[in-house]
Amino acid sequence: MKLPAAALIAFLAGVPAALAQSSFQDLGDLPGGRGGHANAVSADGSVVVGFSYDSGGGSHAVRWTAASGMHAVFEGGLDFTSSALGLSADGLTIGGSHAPTIIEIKAFIWSAAAGEQLLATRSGVNALSGTGAVGAGYVVHGRGEAPRAAIWDSNRSEIFIDSPGVIPNSDSRGISADGTVVVGQAVFSDMIRAFRWTAATGMQNIGSPDFGGPLSHADAITSDGSVIVGAAGASGQLEAARWTAAGYQNLGSLPGAVGSTAYAVSADGDTVVGASNGHAFIWRQGIGIEDLRTVIAPPAGWTLTEARGITADGRTIVGTGSFVGVGTRAWMATLPCSTTVPEVDGSLVVTGAPTSTISWSDPHGPFNVYRGSVSGAWWYSQTCFDPNTAGPSTDPTVPAADSFYFYLVSRRDTCGHESVVGRDSAGLPIPNTASCP
Repeated sequence: MKLPAAALIAFLAGVPAALAQSSFQDLGDLPGGRGGHANAVSADGSVVVGFSYDSGGGSHAVRWTAASGMHAVFEGGLDFTSSALGLSADGLTIGGSHAPTIIEIKAFIWSAAAGEQLLATRSGVNALSGTGAVGAGYVVHGRGEAPRAAIWDSNRSEIFIDSPGVIPNSDSRGISADGTVVVGQAVFSDMIRAFRWTAATGMQNIGSPDFGGPLSHADAITSDGSVIVGAAGASGQLEAARWTAAGYQNLGSLPGAVGSTAYAVSADGDTVVGASNGHAFIWRQGIGIEDLRTVIAPPAGWTLTEARGITADGRTIVGTGSFVGVGTRAWMATLPCSTTVPEVDGSLVVTGAPTSTISWSDPHGPFNVYRGSVSGAWWYSQTCFDPNTAGPSTDPTVPAADSFYFYLVSRRDTCGHESVVGRDSAGLPIPNTASCP
């Protein structure tokens, strides 16, 4: 028979793992350049974009990879000034602003496959959906006019997402992976406040005085659209903020600092980076806000002024700093691995027959699913069933007569470490001799 459920009680404990060293890298410069800024990083950390200054002080959009280093996005073409502001999660599409000549700056979306697509005049693309199909940013229609939040769809058609005559000023700054949720800042009741937009709800004020106001702005959103980060507070005293369905959370400022802003967030929403009083910070669930310099220990002579981008797993961060005697530089840092991997919570259930669904509500994966078969005396006979999954898992097989299946779930981290698969009735870790690869 097949049991209707598998009882796994987890206590958010973990197993020791070797502490990996953090790493830090100067991302270099354009030939003859004078430093630059890193604004965004791909989900896996393989691509970084931003801008670099030429010898005359003009800025040029740049793209960095480990294999090729830093290169100008518009290398060999017209580029009076430009900046890469957003990057798709897959690292293939870049958005920003570009003035090919001195005449006027325009929003752009670029990929190696399609080349540059110039969009509206006096505009910029601040963020891109996961595959780059949708861009989010702003458009200023006339000189001296206020910006309007906009998105560009897969056909690169411009779509305004504000309410003309009701919202006089707005700017889109972040977008979910599927392109359906956009966040940014807009003027509501004569005050700049954070907004969240979907086609169904329109532009919603999430930064009212009840949620950290009177002033606020939203700068980034998780890939699934569930967590928004930015800043909120009184004029001159805004502090990094985090919004979820549960409400608003003040992330604070670094000791001695007045004010902070969150610029980027990991896929699970549990790691946030930004700047506080000229210092890059990191905020982690259960730890709080810290000066990033104390966490990664960059080489002597470096000052990390802001963290602008973070990978999906929350371990690789990019930003801007300065190096003694050199000036402004773009950098990349990788955090050390955690010493423990939290166990899966106690929400595991198995439902259905003959095909069973193994599910759990704990959102922070990936996970390994194990299956064991018992006939007669109980013993932990589990083997790897569904490795490296986000869940849920399904099992269409039926156990042999007079036996049943049981299931266990462990959590993995990006360093290759794994939590225990659960605990027995005495609270001891369940043995697992056949770990998933």
